[in-house]
Amino acid sequence: MKRKIVLVFLLAVLLIGFSDEGGSPADRDIQFVDSRPDGTSSMNWTAQVLRVKGTGFGPERVKSLGRRKVLARRAAQIDAARNLLERIQGVHVTSTTTVGKMMRESNRVKTHTEGLVKGMRVVEVKYSQDGSCEVTAEVSINEQGEFLLSALSSAEVKVIDDYPKFDWVALRDELEKKKVELADTKKKLDLKKKDLEKTKTALKAKDKELQEMQIQYAALKSSFIQQQTRLTSANEKLALMQEKLTKAQLRQGELEKALATAQLELAKTKQIVAKMRSTIDTTEDEFAEDKKNLDEVKNDLDRIDSKLADVSDKVQEYNSGDEGEPSDIESIRADIEQLNNIQKNMDGRVKDLYSSDKNLSYQDKPYEAVETTEYTGLLVDARELNLKPVLAPFILNEEHEKVYGIGVIPSSVQNGAIADYLTGGVEKARKYSKIGDNPLVVKAVDSVGESDVVVSNSDVEKMADIYDLLEKQKVAILM
Repeated sequence: MKRKIVLVFLLAVLLIGFSDEGGSPADRDIQFVDSRPDGTSSMNWTAQVLRVKGTGFGPERVKSLGRRKVLARRAAQIDAARNLLERIQGVHVTSTTTVGKMMRESNRVKTHTEGLVKGMRVVEVKYSQDGSCEVTAEVSINEQGEFLLSALSSAEVKVIDDYPKFDWVALRDELEKKKVELADTKKKLDLKKKDLEKTKTALKAKDKELQEMQIQYAALKSSFIQQQTRLTSANEKLALMQEKLTKAQLRQGELEKALATAQLELAKTKQIVAKMRSTIDTTEDEFAEDKKNLDEVKNDLDRIDSKLADVSDKVQEYNSGDEGEPSDIESIRADIEQLNNIQKNMDGRVKDLYSSDKNLSYQDKPYEAVETTEYTGLLVDARELNLKPVLAPFILNEEHEKVYGIGVIPSSVQNGAIADYLTGGVEKARKYSKIGDNPLVVKAVDSVGESDVVVSNSDVEKMADIYDLLEKQKVAILM
C-alpha cells in the first residue's frame, strides 16, 4: 500500500514539473491570458490552452489517509473534466459561433471535443488538511489546428458570417501591374541616375574650379584690403594737408593784405624819408646848430629803412615758402585731385569685389536607392479596441470585406491558430517566434461583432506583399 502511495506522489510531481503552456520564455512573457475573477479557470489565447480547477473529497468511511487522498484526487479530476467540458463549450470559434454550438451540430466535433477532455493534463495537485484535493488541469483546444480542421471538415458545421469575401486576385493583379510600372520607372530612374552621375562629376570639376577661384579671390581681396588700408592712411594725410592748406590760404590772404598795406606804407614812408633827406641836405647850413638833432633823425630813418627791409624780406620768404608753408598751391590741388581719382577708382573696384562675395560651394546630393523590406509576419495592433478573443477571428477592410480568416486566407488551416493573441506592446511582440522579429505592423481602426478587426485599405495593399506569410498563418493580434 505504501509503495502505491509513493508512486502516486511521484506521478503528481512529474506532471507538475513537466507541465508547460508552450513556447519559449520570451513567447510566454507576452501571452494573452483571460482568467475568470474567481480563479477557477483561465484561457491562454496565445497558446490556445484552457486551464481549469477541480475539487474532490475522499469518503469518510475510508480510514487510510493515503487511500482517501487517492480517491479525493480521482474525484477532483472528474470535477476538473466536467468543468473543462463546460468551459470549452463556451469558447468562441468566431464572433457568432461557439464550440458548444458546433458540438450540437456535429457528432464529429462532439467526439473530438470529448477526446480533448479525456486527454487533459494535470499540471498541479494540492491536498488540504480537511482531506480534500484540488487539481489544475489543462487542454490544448486547437493544437496544430486540429480542432478547426475537425470542425471545418464536418459537413454538418457551417461557419456563417455576413462578410463578403475580399477579391485578393483582383488586388494582386492590380499590384502586379503597379510592380511592372514601377520596374519600368526604375529602369528610367537608372538611366537618369547615370545622367546624374555625369552631372555630379561635372559639378565636382566645376566645384574644384570654383575653389581655385575662391583662393585667387581671397588673395585678391587681401591685396585690395591692404591697398584700402594704405588709401585710408593717405586720406588721413590728405585731410591734414587740406586742413593745413586751408590755414595757409587764410594766412596768405591776411599776409597779402598786410603786405599790400605795408608796401603802401613803405612807399609813403620812403617818400617822406626822401623828402626829409632832401630838406636836410638843402638846409644843412641853416640848421648847423641843430646838426646833432639832424643826425639823430637820419639814424632814425636808417632804422626805419632796415625795418621796412625786414618786412619786405619776410613777405618774400613767405611767398617762397621758406617758413614751411606750401608755396605751390596748384601743385597741391593737382595732387589732391589725383589722390581723389585714385580713391574713387579703388573704392569702385573694392565695392565690385564685395558685391560679388558669394558662397560658390555647393552640396551635391547622392542618388538614394529605394530599399524593400523583408517582413516576417503580420501584427495587428488592436490595443485601443475592446476585443473578445476567438479561435478564428476575421480581418476586414474598410468595406467590411473579409481579407483574412476562414474561407479567404489561409486556404487550409495547418499551422495552429488562425491568429495568436499577444500582449505587452509592439517591441515585445517582435520577440514572438511565430511572427518573427520584423512583422508588418498595421493598426486596427475598428471592430465588428466584438471580435473581428477592421484595418485600412492602404494596409490591405501592404498585406498583399506578405500573402505567402498569411497563408502560413504567421499572424498575431496585439491586445
